Amino acid sequence: MAKTVADMLVERLIDWGVDTIFGFPGDGINGIFEALRTNQEKIKFNPSRVFRSSERFQPLPDKHSSNGLQNESGRTPVTVR
Repeated sequence: MAKTVADMLVERLIDWGVDTIFGFPGDGINGIFEALRTNQEKIKFNPSRVFRSSERFQPLPDKHSSNGLQNESGRTPVTVR
């Protein structure tokens, strides 16, 4: 099977030393999830939760977790949504 853009994206993230991705699963990024599934021994996905206080307020997905990863370990944080 031919490589997809999502496969190349995940391979590049692995080359850059990324081992954890935060975000929301959804229809718009199913290709990325398939690429993550086929590389799950090298990179893992950490699903996020968002608590909305009103319809107008929608915080970025797991911004605090990805910032915490960078601050505590120095690793590169990645968030998809």
